[in-house]
Amino acid sequence: MDNKPTFSKEEISKILTKASKIQARKDLYGDQQGLTEDELLHIAEEAGIDKDSVQEAIQSAHMPELDSDFNWITASHKIQDVHITPGEIDEDTWEEIVQNIRQVTGGIGKIHKVGKSFEWEQRIKEVGYKHISLTPQDGNTKIQFVSNWRGMMILSSLLPFLAGAAIMGIFLDGTNFPDIVYFLLPFLAGIGGLGMGRLYLKRYFEKQKSQFRRILSAIGKRIQPPGSPDIILEDSESQNESGNSVSTASRRERS
Repeated sequence: MDNKPTFSKEEISKILTKASKIQARKDLYGDQQGLTEDELLHIAEEAGIDKDSVQEAIQSAHMPELDSDFNWITASHKIQDVHITPGEIDEDTWEEIVQNIRQVTGGIGKIHKVGKSFEWEQRIKEVGYKHISLTPQDGNTKIQFVSNWRGMMILSSLLPFLAGAAIMGIFLDGTNFPDIVYFLLPFLAGIGGLGMGRLYLKRYFEKQKSQFRRILSAIGKRIQPPGSPDIILEDSESQNESGNSVSTASRRERS
């Protein structure tokens, strides 16, 4: 007697769907679990995607986008995004845009030009930095933005934790609780302080996103031709721009 298992129509459908996904993955990746950068570039070239766009996307693949949510566990400390807007930036328009950027961010910052790109950078010691780059491209302007506040994230995580633990330690001083209490309660108080620090970081995170949206709007008003569409997100999910750090090319500050 044949004891081989039989499958229902629903099971057959699920099996075939999964098998097709496995086959498609094998066709694309072979037996590998992933691809090297060179392999990814080769596949993109065959699909008609230019090398520079793929490399830019690779650099930004693991960074939060403008529409991302705050990560309560790791405490998001950076946002980066790339947008394309119709109209090309020029020297005269750049001067006006710099004024808008300063008004929105509340800071001076340094301005310089690297190749065709107009760049504005603001660094705050022990807090972080902001960097905005505008590059004219075939009648459009690529707007790249990064805001990184890693230093603030560290301070806003460490100090509230220590403060909460210290305050609880002072409160417990002179009491006669079991030893475990003297360890557990300060630790829990520190966690509470850490939560307060996270609330502050979330507000700062949302503030950075709001600033960039306002800057995008200001740039669009300055350089978009009449009747042009709104600023659009670059198709290649360019999210995270042409680098985490500012270009090391030679710079000059303009007054």
